Amino acid sequence: MNVTMKKTAVAMIVALMLAGCSSSDGDSPSRQPAEPVPTVKAIDYSKQSVQQLEQSATTAQKVLSDSQTKLTQVETEITEINRRITVLNEEIRVLEKAETPDANALKEKRDALAEANQALTVQNKILVVAQQDVKQAQINVTNVQNILIEKKAEQEKPPVVVVPDNPSQPSQPTQPEQPSQPAQPNQPAQPNQPSQPEIPPMAEGDRVITLDVNKYFSNDPELKYENVAYSVNGSSLSVNNTDVEMDIGKLSNYQYGLHRGVFTHPDLIVKDGTGKNQLNYTIVNQPYSFYGVLADNDQGYQFLGYVDKTFISKNSPELLRGSATYKGEVMATYTVDGKYVDKTAYDAYSQHNSDYFYISPYPTDDGSLRAQYRKDIVTFNEKDGTIELKADFDKERISGYLNSNSIGRVRLSETDLSMNGYTGAFSYQNGKTLETDKLKQGKYVGRGSSNRKEVVGQIKIEFDEQKLGGEFGTYQAVYGATAQ
Repeated sequence: MNVTMKKTAVAMIVALMLAGCSSSDGDSPSRQPAEPVPTVKAIDYSKQSVQQLEQSATTAQKVLSDSQTKLTQVETEITEINRRITVLNEEIRVLEKAETPDANALKEKRDALAEANQALTVQNKILVVAQQDVKQAQINVTNVQNILIEKKAEQEKPPVVVVPDNPSQPSQPTQPEQPSQPAQPNQPAQPNQPSQPEIPPMAEGDRVITLDVNKYFSNDPELKYENVAYSVNGSSLSVNNTDVEMDIGKLSNYQYGLHRGVFTHPDLIVKDGTGKNQLNYTIVNQPYSFYGVLADNDQGYQFLGYVDKTFISKNSPELLRGSATYKGEVMATYTVDGKYVDKTAYDAYSQHNSDYFYISPYPTDDGSLRAQYRKDIVTFNEKDGTIELKADFDKERISGYLNSNSIGRVRLSETDLSMNGYTGAFSYQNGKTLETDKLKQGKYVGRGSSNRKEVVGQIKIEFDEQKLGGEFGTYQAVYGATAQ
């Protein structure tokens, strides 16, 4: 899609949103668009019959599914608008630095940026409402199912029979004594079933990461979470700090699930050429781990992955044993080589050089040498697909599949589990992805939480230039998964 088409698309989105919310009354042209309101309401199911509850349970489940679909659509739309805003900011920066700025082009880009920001504001309001609808729909589903179970149980209780008092009966003849029966052996006591632990609340101060000058994101060793340190994915993010901390728990209001936003700090310096000094975060909190991506405003990314390292003895009944299947979701960047530029063009973009690659000098037609530089094109997919892993703790092996929206289904070949000798923790550092007709052999790694209930890891796969018909690039992902 070219620039004009993208600009038109954003304009249409904004126009449709505002048209749907604004009044057609010509006497009130300044009326503000109506704020979006939740459409899923709380429902009292307590007075419904079993038959009505069964119908309500089906309806509530459909409302939840529709609400989740709508939320996903809104999240996708916001991701696309944010990507568009990033592109427009870059295009405006280039136009402003040109020797002879094109006033008309600048105005067009700035108008498009204003429209995109307006669209983002509208979508963010819709996002809040969509999240509220999903939450209420989940509550409704839980309530109707619980009440239905209770009422069915009441129906299945045997009726209470009232026996009237009978007049005295004539005495019956004495029956001969029956021989005593041999005593029955005592039945062995049944072992108590372990209770299912509740999901632990997120504690304050546990999920703190430190931004390091060498682009490495570490965790205080005294804290609860451990970094997946053997990262296969390099960082294209450049921050010039050593002691700036990000409290992931606080940023996500100590709630589990997906969270996104912008992180700033008085001492934070982000070398992306925009001067904004901010990091965009997309984080998923799980009860025993968290993972996600930090991004600057010029295609710089850093993958994060941490698991709970609380000490749990390898003999603890709390541990998963035998085998486990883990299922979860994937975030990914899809990088394709961009166009080459010479040093003159490179110098114009030199405020942020982490996305440029130096190419050895090559001879020109006049025999002189000229250096080339390349700026890659990076696409971030917040929801790039799913992952499924199967771990065998007895054989100490793990394997699985990546189901990526970007590169398709990829086999994660079986590899060794490295088991901790004292706790339930485990890791895998040398996993390989199966080579295909389009992809080179890649690598996957991961680490399990100390109770073995969750895993977090990363994947990196390069494209073969010949196999992709001239396109060359890299797929990098971070994932989190829970035991089923």
